Amino acid sequence: MFRGKEENYNLDFELSRYIVSNVIAIGVDLPVLYKKHTLRTVLGEFANAGTTQNILDTQDVYAPSMFRKVLEAKGISELGGSAMGLGDVSAFINAQINSKAFDKLVVGLRGQFATGKKATVRKLWAPDLGNGGWTEFGLFGSSLISYAKYLNPHMMLEAAFSLPAHIDRRVPRMVAYTAPAGLPLVNTYLTSIGQPTVAFGDRFYGEGGVPVASYDVSTLGFADHAVRAKITKGPEVKLRLGNMFERFILTKGFLDLFYDFRGKFKDTVSEVDATKYLADSLRWNTQELEHRIGFEYSYQFDLKTRLRVDMRYTFAGMNVPKTFEFSGAMNYVF
Repeated sequence: MFRGKEENYNLDFELSRYIVSNVIAIGVDLPVLYKKHTLRTVLGEFANAGTTQNILDTQDVYAPSMFRKVLEAKGISELGGSAMGLGDVSAFINAQINSKAFDKLVVGLRGQFATGKKATVRKLWAPDLGNGGWTEFGLFGSSLISYAKYLNPHMMLEAAFSLPAHIDRRVPRMVAYTAPAGLPLVNTYLTSIGQPTVAFGDRFYGEGGVPVASYDVSTLGFADHAVRAKITKGPEVKLRLGNMFERFILTKGFLDLFYDFRGKFKDTVSEVDATKYLADSLRWNTQELEHRIGFEYSYQFDLKTRLRVDMRYTFAGMNVPKTFEFSGAMNYVF
């Protein structure tokens, strides 16, 4: 039903310094982000809930103006939107371990704090400037072994967990209704195929005297009501295996080919009344598996300046979109 486009632009300010010789370092990362989400439907293109373009289906019953009114009744004012500001601030401490088995071995601890703007429930696909509102901590380690110009394998492993947070989510609500006795079926189409009831949003129609009970929607993002739930994001494990090619094409050029794996456990949810809301829906599809390949090419102008371009392609997984990402950056050390 929808086609989405996401635009991300970021400027990172990373401050770090060694506190023990050249062994232990601490640092902080301050990201400034701009994100924009745009949704396009098979019925037309929406810049937001108030704009309609390229209507493909001219039947009034499917017109985007009607769809817009349905969303407005649910308190959804826009399909997409944009956001700009400070993202999630993170801090880290790492230690470089000297070993004859590795050219470089680093272990550390990372903390990411929910300082970025959170997505609003008043937009169908609202952008946020962080990870959704959770404070996360992670343990990581990376290693590099240099054998030759084109044989420099490396590995990175990280395990992360989050603290519980109160997050606003749209959740289907149970609605019950009994029509007055003697009231006939309203929907003639459903009558013709022998269906006793029809539900549309939180408005129920049925035979007189027959009780009806159902959730207001079957699609989670379109639920009429938003609740604040206590959610703990599932633990995550990340693994990267790759190889660095030194002096690739250019003398100061480096090519890194890698494979990424990410696994995430299901979220846990509490403080939602399961007798009124479909609380289990907040855990649906929160378990994730992602397989990704990519490359990163960098050119080191000098000790302080580096140009980087990279590509990543998610080719398989569970509960993750198949995506192609391309980005570029200029890094300068002050």
